[in-house]
Amino acid sequence: MHHFKNQSRRLFLRQASAMSALVGSAAAPFALNLAALGSAAAQSQSDYRALVCLFFFGGNDSFNMVLPTDAASWSAYQTTRNQAPDPIALRAVGTLADGMAAVASPARLGGVLPITPINAQGRAYALHPLLASLQTLFNTDRRLAVLPNIGPLILPTSKAQYATANHPRPARLFSHNDQQNTWQALGPEGTTLGWGGRMGDMFAAQNARPAFTAISATGNAVWLAGDQVRQYQVNTTGAVPLGVNSAGTLFGSADVGAALQRLVGQVQAARAARTPLDIRGGSTKAFYGGEPVGDALDVTPLAGITSYEPSELVVTVRCGTLLAELEAVLAEKGQCLPFEPPRFDAVGRPGGTAGGTVGGMVAAGLSGPARAAVGSVRDYVLGAALLNGRAELLNFGGTVMKNVAGYDVSRVLAGSMGIFGVLCEVSLKVLPVAPACVTVRLQLDAASAIKRLNEWGGQPLPLNASAWWDGMLVLRLSGAAAAVKAAQDRIGGELVDAPAAQAFWQGLRDHSDEFFVGAARAVQGGAGLWRLSVPATAAPLKLSGEQLLEWGGAQRWICTSAPAATLRDAAADVGGHAVLFRARDKSAGTFAPLKPPLDRIHRELKLAFDPSGIFNPGRLISGL
Repeated sequence: MHHFKNQSRRLFLRQASAMSALVGSAAAPFALNLAALGSAAAQSQSDYRALVCLFFFGGNDSFNMVLPTDAASWSAYQTTRNQAPDPIALRAVGTLADGMAAVASPARLGGVLPITPINAQGRAYALHPLLASLQTLFNTDRRLAVLPNIGPLILPTSKAQYATANHPRPARLFSHNDQQNTWQALGPEGTTLGWGGRMGDMFAAQNARPAFTAISATGNAVWLAGDQVRQYQVNTTGAVPLGVNSAGTLFGSADVGAALQRLVGQVQAARAARTPLDIRGGSTKAFYGGEPVGDALDVTPLAGITSYEPSELVVTVRCGTLLAELEAVLAEKGQCLPFEPPRFDAVGRPGGTAGGTVGGMVAAGLSGPARAAVGSVRDYVLGAALLNGRAELLNFGGTVMKNVAGYDVSRVLAGSMGIFGVLCEVSLKVLPVAPACVTVRLQLDAASAIKRLNEWGGQPLPLNASAWWDGMLVLRLSGAAAAVKAAQDRIGGELVDAPAAQAFWQGLRDHSDEFFVGAARAVQGGAGLWRLSVPATAAPLKLSGEQLLEWGGAQRWICTSAPAATLRDAAADVGGHAVLFRARDKSAGTFAPLKPPLDRIHRELKLAFDPSGIFNPGRLISGL
């Protein structure tokens, strides 16, 4: 910790509070800075009070910080921590440090430091060798206490009680990041109101400087998140405008920073007036889900690639960026979005206007022909920045799969249809383009095609995509050249030349091939295009209308005039569900009704992220 001359935390906070005379509105944290700190320091407030909370996020090895050193415990510790190939057990009390040993090695550190608890209960304890100052605080000054084995329990809990299902205990008790959140907000990850923020909501009305009710030195902290107060974020260089870095830019762009300010203003106004907002990017998927309602919230100014590390297979991109532009940049490095998100450029797009955006891709959660082989959109989302219904910019996840801080939350946003907030930026995993790819076709009826697909699915074949329609099964094999050639010889069929194959798979991906063009015409005549998700082993469904099978038989497209109940019952009978993908009349609802537990989870998430219900109402679930 650095100590600055004549500058205590209390003085710093008092000076910051005095600056609120410079603030013009509740949105001021965007523009605030500490340039006037010097002049504000001259002011003083005799009734100033501040509660300072230090929260340690963890990651510390507590078993190497406070150690039991009685004979039995020390022996167990040495056995556990001295296992090859990397023994890390610390040295016993009194062991001299070896200055010639490797830096940070146990031998270089020397022996652990004994402490003298008032009531040791027959045990002995010591601190890590680097905690000499804490040893003095504990043994001599008696100003330090150690609270071992403490957790966010609801009631004192024994091992036997923990094994009892009806004994109260916190949710996800052994999940590190969920318990971090529980300490701060009394709920697992995803809970958005913290203790400090709730207190701030209560105190703000009595605060002459309400903009400084909650001051955070660690970014957007859930502990300080309230329903009304917004965090005034500071770092060592001064104030941090919402979502803007030290250079005054958002995601590296001053224009984008200004665009986010406009979005925040719209969200604040909509929240105050309870006016719904229709989040818009390329509008290529306006047909999907419930009918869009509310004032337009244009996110296309949030465009551009923030960072791209081809060697790390990760790209961070603003959500107003055109999907086609992102894919062009990836293609230059021989990489791609392997889940092949549909772009919908060729169907229903007047005047050849630009295609969909990255934000729309994630919000819709749609994947293309390769989905069964490589995974869906959500499997490639590593992190996200979200503008929620309180006009707060929240960050979840990161740029690596190992990052668990909010990783699951960023995945929840995939397929949410924008009902939780405005996606501002996402980090995506990308993959290299396969070195070899061939397409073959076989004449088979639907039942035979499903049977063969399931047989091949259980074999080590590089089967990347499949499609069956009108008596023809088309397969795409991709991967190492030798593996593709071996699979082609094994499967047989007629080889499709590369240009025709590329056009076919692109048309299937973007819904511009013959089946989907015909379906679009039928929809204009009153039919519906349905997407059924069923077990891949399910027999052909006896339903009227044209059918196309993808994903090894797990996705079935049906263009029909049959009633919605007929489609949903047919899907449910085989363990699946049906989505009304395109239709002029959507009174039957787009998505299959959720079972009560899932419906409750969706509604609680909506309440947490968008308590006023302003974002994309009804797009995912009616009344939500």
